[in-house]
Amino acid sequence: MRTVPFLTTALRTGIPFGVLMGGFFVLLDGVFFGVINGLLVGIFFGFGMALFSLYQTKKHSSKKPELDDDIIDEGPANHRGVGGWLFLTKEKLFFQSHAVNFGRHELSIPLSEIVDLKGAKSLGLIPNQLHIHVKNGEIERFVLNQWNLWKQEIEEQITSLND
Repeated sequence: MRTVPFLTTALRTGIPFGVLMGGFFVLLDGVFFGVINGLLVGIFFGFGMALFSLYQTKKHSSKKPELDDDIIDEGPANHRGVGGWLFLTKEKLFFQSHAVNFGRHELSIPLSEIVDLKGAKSLGLIPNQLHIHVKNGEIERFVLNQWNLWKQEIEEQITSLND
């Protein structure tokens, strides 16, 4: 199972949030208090998100779906704006949304149906998306940590499937 270190998650979420909120607080309270408040909010938000991520990882590792073959890799992902868990097996990619989401869904993509894999950036800035092009013309978009490692592992499984 792929996990992102606690501090990495805290920094990746806390810094952007703190900067945005700091800008907002500067408008309300002036530069000094705006910067201090932005820093504090960023720290609390980052550590809160890191704790939530750790909780979800532990919770989801005990609730794996029944899949036909062994799980090669798994980790948190977002599909169509819905948070969940992504699984890679020797024959498919499987997404299962969290139980508390609105718009809960599952998605199964046979590796034999994948035509191309491309990385992309959220908001044109953050390189955290993997676009999966399938034979029927659809493009399934996932937001996930370490998209490049996911891409590499999926490509390896497709290559071994074709051998």
